[in-house]
Amino acid sequence: MKHVRTRAVTCALALWASTITTLAGPAPAMAQAIGTFPPVETGIVLPKDEGSHRQPAEWWYMTGFLDGTDPAGGKHAYAYEMVVFQIAPVAGLPPVYDAHFAISDLTRGTFKFEKRVLPGPFTTTANRFDLDVAGFKMGGSMGAYYARASRTDLQYAIDLTAQATQPPTLNGINGVETYGAWKSPYYSFNANRTSGTVWDHGVPVKVTGTTWYDHEWATGAPGQADSGWTWFGVSMDDNTQYNLSFFMKGDGTIDHMIGVKTANGTYTPIPENQMALERIGSWRSPNTGYTYPASWKVTLPDGAISIVPIIQDAELHAPATQKFYYEGPAKVTGTLNGRAATGRAFAEMNPWGVDWGLRILP
Repeated sequence: MKHVRTRAVTCALALWASTITTLAGPAPAMAQAIGTFPPVETGIVLPKDEGSHRQPAEWWYMTGFLDGTDPAGGKHAYAYEMVVFQIAPVAGLPPVYDAHFAISDLTRGTFKFEKRVLPGPFTTTANRFDLDVAGFKMGGSMGAYYARASRTDLQYAIDLTAQATQPPTLNGINGVETYGAWKSPYYSFNANRTSGTVWDHGVPVKVTGTTWYDHEWATGAPGQADSGWTWFGVSMDDNTQYNLSFFMKGDGTIDHMIGVKTANGTYTPIPENQMALERIGSWRSPNTGYTYPASWKVTLPDGAISIVPIIQDAELHAPATQKFYYEGPAKVTGTLNGRAATGRAFAEMNPWGVDWGLRILP
């Protein structure tokens, strides 16, 4: 079955690559979609928009922090990522679904991830989503979500449910982010009470914690073929959240910034001229050789925060036929509104200045 699945994905990617090469020429043009897609939405309509859209890229994303106790009384702490990408860069061709499951074992100090890929068709479920990519499952609607996954080596597995504790946040302006011609409807339920089980090397650990849920779809990839971005989903301990995106040119220059602050369930866009990102130090990946910032300082209208990875090597780097990126848990400290502030975050970096060639999938 695995061989059949791999062959189907290979055929789908080969068809994409052939079509893109024919219509768009050299590989660097692949930052943008090929063909005519339906007009992208200009706002968010829930629960309708929980389902799938017919755009070049779409993803449903859950990250969270979990604490638990095993049957022997041992204490454990984890962070997790579960995301499904629906990638359809060529109009008229079916998508490929690309699911990523990552566990940061904060007790052991280790990071493990696995990716699974299956070809389409587009899903047709109304007012919700239910996705199953070779056993990596996630779904739900309107603040009630689930995530279930097990690594092939059985070192880690999750069975989690999440329930929103506040209304959704509409990101960008009225739920749409823009960067030049790129448009991306985007909303979040960024505070969700979470419970379930983590299987840690076969041991069931009952856990509770919090989850951040994002859903976004887009007209293609932002910027040029060698552009990148840094994103933070920041959850402060006073129940304030910041959704922060910094878009980079291929040379690393920050070209555009988008931010939204949510405080006790009420969200407000952050003016771009009141944001700044300082990249501090560097960390060279032993897996890909790419050099990432080691930490960050973000300036906001309320003050400034430092974001420091809890596990430095949180790069999803395989297989070599796919793009690589960084997605990991971080500690947040700083001064906001004149007071010391603490929190947690997930930090994401999509590398800039990389020639991806024919690598299409994240």
